Amino acid sequence: MSLQAEENLNKLESEVKVSDSDKETDAGVISTEDSLPINPLLETQNQNQNQQIRDINGFVETLSSTPTGDPKSFYGQVKIYNGAFYIYDNSTGSWLSASPQYATGTLTDSGGTGNHAITGLGFQPKMISIYTQEANTDGGQSWGSYTTTNGEQMTGKFWDGSNWTSFSSTVNIIRSILSGGGAESLASVVSLDSDGFTINWSLVGGAPQCIWQAYA
Repeated sequence: MSLQAEENLNKLESEVKVSDSDKETDAGVISTEDSLPINPLLETQNQNQNQQIRDINGFVETLSSTPTGDPKSFYGQVKIYNGAFYIYDNSTGSWLSASPQYATGTLTDSGGTGNHAITGLGFQPKMISIYTQEANTDGGQSWGSYTTTNGEQMTGKFWDGSNWTSFSSTVNIIRSILSGGGAESLASVVSLDSDGFTINWSLVGGAPQCIWQAYA
């Protein structure tokens, strides 16, 4: 190595004040690891995770009573009470139950004409359906449904002695038919109530076997 080259190398070494891991500044020595730039992708992921946590906390708030009042933010528009979801309806300013509710049971005619209330559902149904089978093994069967929008829609069939014959109705939800086609029981819906529903028997006899389902 020439004398000039050796002098240049010594000068360069004397000017080096920062090691590979440390950097000197007027404020002192700072680790190069602390001064690394933030990874923008990692930062975005962290922000998204934090936002998701806030979203979840807002959407699953469990209450000790049914929700009331206006929600404080968008994230407060869904609440849970007693295992049911409630959604805030901005158009009406009220809380609506968003959880489906279902109940089923059996019934037969009440032994006489008139109203027959089915209670104990725990909710007001929006739709009911009833399957009816005549107690007579050769009798007919029917399937009926009811909503406040569509009213009664019922269809069925009976054995006329040699063939199955179909029938339908928009005024009754229950119709049981004896073999040969004679109607033995007829019932229509009176109302969907806060705790069940009410039907009216206009014709009774034969103790038809009915299975009902209610939905909200």
